[in-house]
Amino acid sequence: MPFDVDGGNGAAARVPADQVNGHEMALHASAIQTAGVDNDAVAEVFAEMGDLLAIAGGDRHRAQAFKNTARIVEGLGTPLKDLMLLGQLDKVRGIGSGSLERIRQILQTGTCRDHQELLRKLPLGLRAILQLRGISARTARLVFERLGVTNVEQLEWAARNGLLAQVEGVSARSVERLINHLDQRRQGGKPRMLLSDALVLGAQLVAWMLDDPAVLRAEQTGSARRRQQTVGDLDVLVGTMLAKRATVRFLEFPGVKEVLLEGSSRASMILDNGLQADLRTVPPENWGAGLHYFTGSKNHNVQVRLRADQRQLALSEHGVFERVLKGRNNGEANRKIARRITAGSEEVDVFAAVGLPFIVPELRAGEGELEAADHGRLPLLVDEHHLVGEPHLRAPSMAVCAAQLQTLIAARSMSWAVWIRPIVDVVEAAARARFRRQARLLSERYGLQIFTGVEVAVDDAGGVAVDDNVRADVDFVLGDASVGAATLTRQGATERLIAAVNGGQIDGLCRVHGRVLLQHDGVDLDMHAVLLACARKKVCVEVSGEPDRLDLDDRSCRAARDVGALVAITARAPDVAALDRRRFGLWQARRGWVTPSSTVNAWFAADMRRFLHRGGSTPIAARDDDDDDNDNDGIAVDAVAIAVEDGGDDTLTAPLTPENHARLEAFLIGAVDDDLRRRLERGGGNALQRAFALLAG
Repeated sequence: MPFDVDGGNGAAARVPADQVNGHEMALHASAIQTAGVDNDAVAEVFAEMGDLLAIAGGDRHRAQAFKNTARIVEGLGTPLKDLMLLGQLDKVRGIGSGSLERIRQILQTGTCRDHQELLRKLPLGLRAILQLRGISARTARLVFERLGVTNVEQLEWAARNGLLAQVEGVSARSVERLINHLDQRRQGGKPRMLLSDALVLGAQLVAWMLDDPAVLRAEQTGSARRRQQTVGDLDVLVGTMLAKRATVRFLEFPGVKEVLLEGSSRASMILDNGLQADLRTVPPENWGAGLHYFTGSKNHNVQVRLRADQRQLALSEHGVFERVLKGRNNGEANRKIARRITAGSEEVDVFAAVGLPFIVPELRAGEGELEAADHGRLPLLVDEHHLVGEPHLRAPSMAVCAAQLQTLIAARSMSWAVWIRPIVDVVEAAARARFRRQARLLSERYGLQIFTGVEVAVDDAGGVAVDDNVRADVDFVLGDASVGAATLTRQGATERLIAAVNGGQIDGLCRVHGRVLLQHDGVDLDMHAVLLACARKKVCVEVSGEPDRLDLDDRSCRAARDVGALVAITARAPDVAALDRRRFGLWQARRGWVTPSSTVNAWFAADMRRFLHRGGSTPIAARDDDDDDNDNDGIAVDAVAIAVEDGGDDTLTAPLTPENHARLEAFLIGAVDDDLRRRLERGGGNALQRAFALLAG
């Protein structure tokens, strides 16, 4: 039976009953599911209550209190049931007596009285409407009251058939935007772009804003600042005292297809490429607070806010404030802002206010970084200044390789490079001999150790087509995992790579996922098993800076770090222009918590030589060059080889005890240990580099 509603102009309008599907029935069923009611399920009920109360036009403070409780429950590290059994739930800051009773009801029945009362008033399908671009709680309430719309499908029907435009307060322009948004969702959702493209376009936006003298600071935020591999929106933060002027300037950016929002301190627009760009402004004194807030991620921000709440603090883009409890209303805490702790002029001020050291944007994923920071265990992330080697130059000729080396030497301190050619280019013995001579000449010219390498495909069975002659003539063999893997099952693909690693023919593995971003996800693998095999056989895994691949991904980088596998951060540069893309691989590694000790680029040439020739053979370049190393002797990879003789004390000898391992790690992240430093320096060289080498060994 259709809904009979007032169309907004006195005439009756009808939303046909066949536009109502079983969506609400399925959603309502969630309210009576009592099995497996965990913290996430309880948080979802509170979030639903917050949204539904906002749609119903109820007390906005109470609606926000429901959402705050949802965030608190999400952030708990202990199951609610256990806290309740132990009598500890009422001690959680932010959980008042009213919330406590609701939690008891939800744990027992999957819902609570307030939840059920809201469900009787409003269909749960209205929540999905709030997720649509440009739909506020007020608009959702209007279309429900005037048109009887209860879900996205009905809203779309009303928009396309002219009923939505008849509702007072809904403009024809808003209806057009909604229809465009729904069409976009049907075509695959919001467009995304590669990080490399987003940074270029974002830099243009930032430069456009900084051309206005009223804009004092401007920076790209959001997922681009966190260096995620793809970006859905361009987010720009501006520090200015003239916010309205900045929003006008933002919307004048060339290539604007559609303006979504123009406010006094914020603006949104759709660009010609379909990407959404958002502007937020803050006063210069709040720059750091705004930068932290709008960088995200959502999970990170929720956890920081929960930490602030536990300290009776309120956190926003306007700074950090003290809150005091002024009583309770209907069981909910009534907190009042007492004073500002810090305006948050810089990000470090925000972290300091909640008792944390600065956390770099790449780690802000809500995946353990706060706990690590709280306990002084944030990793010393690999950075550009650690990288003294380039593991994958892909120059097709000696002239191109020379140009690449000149660029690298001018840009940074370099100790070595691996020049890799496809095996088809050097399959003949004469071609390999010429390759060795070219590497020797480049090594003499530039004072670097140039290793020769070949890249060869891994076949379906995990074999690598490298005969003994080729293996003896080159320093490095890199196995390409991407060729022909798409048709394999998860087990087959995993066994294939493990077989390649265990075969003993390769020194490195590249394109492990075999993916192309925004096109396909690559091969389904048990990455833990593959990386564990690499760690055991000391086969390094490439983290490529190719913008459309970024293979390994950040999660696999973190898994490599956890199991002790070595990574090589590369540009896979065929020419000079491509050298700069190594930074994308570096950012992937940093998002994966990778440290210098597990990165072969951070080794000096002597370390890399030992790694490549650990079987006892002599490096080709050194053999051709009369053993003239032309490198900066560094720290040996093998911890036993660099053990410091210190009168029998085994602090710096392998194998390391767990206590000594922890002591070295603490030293690397900044702990003061003068005795350990003296022991590390006793053998000569840099103490930090020796500590890295010991841990790598």
